[in-house]
Amino acid sequence: MKKGIVPKLILYALKKKGDNHAYGILRAIKELTMNMYTPSTGVLYPALRQLERLKMIESYIKNGRKMYRITKRGENALSTYEDLEEFIKDISTERLPVEEMDAAIKKVFRVWSKLDKDKRAEIVKVINEAISKLNSILGGA
Repeated sequence: MKKGIVPKLILYALKKKGDNHAYGILRAIKELTMNMYTPSTGVLYPALRQLERLKMIESYIKNGRKMYRITKRGENALSTYEDLEEFIKDISTERLPVEEMDAAIKKVFRVWSKLDKDKRAEIVKVINEAISKLNSILGGA
């Protein structure tokens, strides 16, 4: 994910989906990026604090939950990111199997100690081949 994109995605989510709590913002970003990206809470909360400090969003309490809304300043800042909608379209049109890759890697870590030497070698070979092919396709990108 491009550096600095999370604050933009937060602003975009609040503009498109309206006021929301932190978990709702995570879900909105995931939905807006067609399941391509969900920031971790370790990335989301600092970005929320940064946006509040910059007066691009403001928070308030509703039914015991901290809610966030975009401010006029945030809307003005968002309008300077014309490429954001294009960026979201780009990452959403050809869906990468991110969740599937994540689940497969987690499974490898979970069962690694139970695998015999041959299975481990086969997994390492597959991963190295995938890395090599990706690097070949991407070149210097």
